[in-house]
Amino acid sequence: MEDIDKIIGSSVKEMCCLPNDFPNSTIYSSTMKKGIGLIRAKWEGPIQIFNMTNTLKVSRNKYVEELCNLDENAKKCLSRLNINEEYENLDKTNLKIKELPRKIRDILRQKEYGDWCKLPCHGKGVELFQDCEKINSKLFSKNGLSTSEWINYLKLIPNVAPSRSIPGRSQDGTHCRRCSEKNETLAHILGFCQFGLLLRNKRHHFIRSLIAEQLRQLKMEVYEEIHVNGFNDSNRRTDIFAIDRKKQVGLDLS
Repeated sequence: MEDIDKIIGSSVKEMCCLPNDFPNSTIYSSTMKKGIGLIRAKWEGPIQIFNMTNTLKVSRNKYVEELCNLDENAKKCLSRLNINEEYENLDKTNLKIKELPRKIRDILRQKEYGDWCKLPCHGKGVELFQDCEKINSKLFSKNGLSTSEWINYLKLIPNVAPSRSIPGRSQDGTHCRRCSEKNETLAHILGFCQFGLLLRNKRHHFIRSLIAEQLRQLKMEVYEEIHVNGFNDSNRRTDIFAIDRKKQVGLDLS
């Protein structure tokens, strides 16, 4: 089973043009946590045996019960998956037998997600992915993204994009190729480096316009890029200021 997983995992990485250090925990984590949600043969063997055992238990066939110990077989499957404690804590009151395999996979994918979060380099910020599960699932469906954009998105998730601060990406040090920054991290490239300033501004204006248009559809009075003075007489600019005249409520999106 482990050999099958290696073949499938390496094939998926090759087809998606992903580097070799792309974490396996990302491959097996749920798509709701920005993982790929790939099937794992090492899990499926015990899960299918566990499912068949429960089906036989429900049938209550006295001959089957005499031939084998169904409860013992079920425990062995859970032990192979190393989820005895998690399975005991699972609420099985309104759960059908057919739903048990899916719940077990969810437990295993959650454990993979936990291992992913613990990675020192490729797990930075991963624990925040669980806050936006619906958005993560939509992004994985690739709607609105080209193939190259989607592949780059996959590389950005576990921090395996070709930036110099990632181990194994550069032999000339970690300095930024465009400015004097010592570490060329993704945070620096996407949020600070002056080389990408125009692209960041373009992205900001595009997203601001999308939000403003949605507020206008809600019959709100919307103003964009308003210049104001701060308490210390400094110049400030708010991105969006929306007013709901009926409710007499203002919304400041800076």
